Amino acid sequence: MDTDLNNAVKIKNLFIESMLKPGGFAVDATAGNGHDSLFLSDIVGKKGKVLGFDIQESAIGNSLSLLESNAKCNNYRFVCDCHTRLSEYIDEPVDIFVYNLGYLPGGDKSKTTTAENTILSIKTAMSLLKTKGALLIVCYPGHESGYQEEEAIRLFSEELGQREWSVLRSVFMNQVNCPPVLYFIQKR
Repeated sequence: MDTDLNNAVKIKNLFIESMLKPGGFAVDATAGNGHDSLFLSDIVGKKGKVLGFDIQESAIGNSLSLLESNAKCNNYRFVCDCHTRLSEYIDEPVDIFVYNLGYLPGGDKSKTTTAENTILSIKTAMSLLKTKGALLIVCYPGHESGYQEEEAIRLFSEELGQREWSVLRSVFMNQVNCPPVLYFIQKR
């Protein structure tokens, strides 16, 4: 394991490794190029499953290509739809939801996740979580849409009742250029 925990994605993965078990059910709410989906697939193994979402067909194609070439087992499915519609595809409690917000790396930077849709999706994901399940959300406030999204998530998560939810916001204080922000929201 890489112990140089110098970015939000590495810390997110550390949380996932500590919580997600073989046979689990994980949702990659923003599949992008499929790296989170592949990571989740390897952890849940043959008896687990991964459901990946992305609104862009190119992202679904990139994700499928990555997993078809690298996944250890066929335990994944992708849906080309908005993450606000999670509940239309999920009919059982979920262990972990992963969000890597912003725009598709290598894609059109004008197509981004939005604060409004992300908050709707987070609320839906929270209703689908198992007890002790979690959402891991990486925000990128270095561009206008990302800044608005991170602010909306911060305000939303500050209002969650501590008896029902544990919320952690993690940001590297000494990094330049608006470093990513990690949110960990766990159902108690």
